[in-house]
Amino acid sequence: MKVFDLASGVSTLLSNEEHMLVQKIAHNGGSMAKHELDDRQKLVAGQLVNRTVLTRCLKKRRICYMLCDQQNIWRI
Repeated sequence: MKVFDLASGVSTLLSNEEHMLVQKIAHNGGSMAKHELDDRQKLVAGQLVNRTVLTRCLKKRRICYMLCDQQNIWRI
């Protein structure tokens, strides 16, 4: 388990699998297209969207997952 600090200042716990996906997206420039992920990673990314660690967006008619930043925390 890893502690992850959200942009809103709240800390949340991430499993090792979730942490590896967040690191993968961060090393890819902060966003990653859904088609680049395998089925398990898509499921984990969906769970992270529900916990506001990631946000889902549409870029060039493709679904992408991005790390939440200060502008994307309006849902909290």
